Amino acid sequence: LDKEIESPQYKEERTKRKAIPKKVISEKETVNTREEFIAKHERDTRKCELDGIPYAIKMAQALVEGSTNKGLTKMAREGHNCFGLKCSNGQCKVKGCNHGYYTDDLEGETFKHFLSISECIKYHTQFLQKNNRYDKCFECGLNDIQCWLYRLQKSGYATHAHYDRLLQSTINHYDLTDEPIKYNREETAKRLAKRLK
Repeated sequence: LDKEIESPQYKEERTKRKAIPKKVISEKETVNTREEFIAKHERDTRKCELDGIPYAIKMAQALVEGSTNKGLTKMAREGHNCFGLKCSNGQCKVKGCNHGYYTDDLEGETFKHFLSISECIKYHTQFLQKNNRYDKCFECGLNDIQCWLYRLQKSGYATHAHYDRLLQSTINHYDLTDEPIKYNREETAKRLAKRLK
């Protein structure tokens, strides 16, 4: 049997066949609570500090965008997309693109799928770094969480009118910083305006 498989005729026949594209299938994310998510993905989110993004901000964004009080969203479980990252502004028509259809602002928008939450975290970091509308956020540094909250809101990162406050309450509820964040949008705006003078 081995000789038959290795015969020149078989090798020639095998090389003429077209490769069948493999569909990427990944395991569903299995964490059930936000606390489990934090424990499982803390290491990857802490690595983002090397790229200038505070751990508390990155983790809070993942929790706000990728979970509910009942656990992970369908998009985070199935597509490992814990940041709600759209594919081609939610209207992807690319054949073979790895995305899923979910309802966000509109019904049936396309959102990126990733092989793992870790891959999604890395992609999200690059997304923030490469998109110049978030440049002001990186000027905040790692320690000024209030500045990050304010500038993410002002940059239009999310459509929610109080996204900054959602992040703040998530940071405080899950103790993502050493001390609770006392955040006021108007006071932060004044403080940052003074810093620029």
